[in-house]
Amino acid sequence: MSPSYTYTTAVIGGGIAGITASRLLGLANRSSPVLLFDRGNKLGGRASERRVDDGEPSSSSSSSFTWHYGYQGIGLYPDASRLPRGARPLEGSSRREAMALLGRGSVDGVVAESTPSPVELFELPDGVDVHARCNVVGLQRTPEERWRVTFERSPSPSSPSSSSSSTTVVDQVVIADWTAATGLLRGTAMADRLQGVSYRPMFAYLARLRDAPAGDLHAPAGAFSMLKLRREPGGSYVCGYTSPEMTARILHELPMADRRGLVTPQTPAYRRAVAAILDGALVDVGIDIDIEMSWSHRWGRALPVNAIQGGEPFLYDERLGVGVCGDMFCVDGAAPFDSARASAAALVDAIGAAPRRRSSRL
Repeated sequence: MSPSYTYTTAVIGGGIAGITASRLLGLANRSSPVLLFDRGNKLGGRASERRVDDGEPSSSSSSSFTWHYGYQGIGLYPDASRLPRGARPLEGSSRREAMALLGRGSVDGVVAESTPSPVELFELPDGVDVHARCNVVGLQRTPEERWRVTFERSPSPSSPSSSSSSTTVVDQVVIADWTAATGLLRGTAMADRLQGVSYRPMFAYLARLRDAPAGDLHAPAGAFSMLKLRREPGGSYVCGYTSPEMTARILHELPMADRRGLVTPQTPAYRRAVAAILDGALVDVGIDIDIEMSWSHRWGRALPVNAIQGGEPFLYDERLGVGVCGDMFCVDGAAPFDSARASAAALVDAIGAAPRRRSSRL
């Protein structure tokens, strides 16, 4: 009887693209494990939600705020007949705010948002092993032409000194995070191809105010692409998204990656440092507000970009067994949510069409 082998894949990045790739890979071959790594506490990326106080002391238990990463579903479409299933057109102030968030002044066509389906997005087959709070810090080819994945497990809130480093070996790697790809694939044949994909980061900013001024707040375009006053039960908040100029300033002071090219984790200290810069920006542009708590989050620009003319909405090297997918690839002009899913699905199709090398389960 011939020996049996298991085909294994590591997926780096637990956002929409990473979850989609993991689910499809797991369903395609239920007997082979898929290792899904994400730096965060939980999966979802910009399709998830989180409390924004990040454990900071609050003056009132009723003033907590939940940040919904709903911008991920906003997109521009040529006509209403091409809207994704379940998407709803945005009109009036909702459309104007969406355009500000997208960094666009005016555009022809339909502006719409598609709400992620939690069941469809987060339901993973049994063959997917999730490794949360894990930052992949190294990929190395082995003499057997496999990939050695080195990852560091972040400390948990209950055990702050529990960080550790581990390795595993897989046949194939899918990277669903542009910054992780550019750092981890340095020195490989994929590095030059990655130069053809542009990615435009931005920062979301939210501050809880002690005394909320009346009316809306508007900051000059050089600081934020959108700024508005939000009122919630028990508290008042200012939220905004950085402009390209402000993003460049932040990334100069707080780089997105270290000298090795590895992603800088978004720790509470990192978020507070970014928020402090943005607090100062509000003062610089003459907005006088009394900030009780501020918070920031780094993510990609709302409009995906694929500069590879005539190429596939992903990168894949069959010989190396490595692929890159995500919302930095624009698929048929779709919103980031839809582009991320389509990019991951197309990459998985390409992997399925490639000859499978044998591997043993680890």
